[in-house]
Amino acid sequence: MKSVLTALSAELVDIKRQQRLPLQERLIWTKEQLLNKMNMSEPTYNRNLKKDLLNPMRLGGSDMYFEEDILKAIEESRRKGKI
Repeated sequence: MKSVLTALSAELVDIKRQQRLPLQERLIWTKEQLLNKMNMSEPTYNRNLKKDLLNPMRLGGSDMYFEEDILKAIEESRRKGKI
């Protein structure tokens, strides 16, 4: 039974990996692009960071985001009725 569960778990992880786009094909937004495209102010950005709605990658002191992570945050806000 345990080996079947382990095999299924490994298979699910493999499927998940195959669904991801290669890094070269993933769109990356900077903090400034996010603020401009989402028409978001700096205080709103900081509030969203504190609420863990946004999860930046901090590279060289700059906040960067994968586009799909931003889309997930938007969908979560819609689900909660905030948009």
